[in-house]
Amino acid sequence: MNKQKTIYHFVLDQSGSMSDCVDATLSGIESQNKKIKAIAQEFQDQDIRVGLTVFSDSVDIRYDNLPVDLLPNVNQINYKPAGGTALLDGIGLSINRVDQLIENEGDTAVIVILTDGHENVSKFFSLAQIQELIKTKEASGKFSFSFLGATLDAVDMAEKMNIRRENSAAFAKVDMQDAVFNRVANSMINYLERKGKGEDLRRF
Repeated sequence: MNKQKTIYHFVLDQSGSMSDCVDATLSGIESQNKKIKAIAQEFQDQDIRVGLTVFSDSVDIRYDNLPVDLLPNVNQINYKPAGGTALLDGIGLSINRVDQLIENEGDTAVIVILTDGHENVSKFFSLAQIQELIKTKEASGKFSFSFLGATLDAVDMAEKMNIRRENSAAFAKVDMQDAVFNRVANSMINYLERKGKGEDLRRF
């Protein structure tokens, strides 16, 4: 019998405004990867897969659907902030890619979005398209979305995209480790516990 697959996909801002927190971001990713590996050991009934998208003027899906034991170290990620903020394209292209990876009845996905700014250069997706895409995917019961923004209006930004207020938060870059990466790891544990019990997965 195949294990149910849980896809965790991180959509990360790599625009120029993230230049002041490169070390914190990479440290957070490294810490998060360690925690995801520990979570995979705890929830061995789940096939946990991981992906990473970075976006600036363009969108780059660095990897997706990786088993946790194949996660690259931070030196391989090549995180170099520059350019604008194609936030909508980063979200839309990531959702479409992850949707292709959901193959079986019990497969689900968590998409976590981190940004420190506002949309300004997307070419492929409008806000209306992202609103509809997130609404449709969440309604399927297969997708959960989380939005973490280093802006005062982060929760409002998320809500405009149809991401639940309870799944969104504002953070200060100086608190990135605790406010973002530790929060996400703890939320992932709660998510997998609820999945194992057959509970509502829309809240992350």
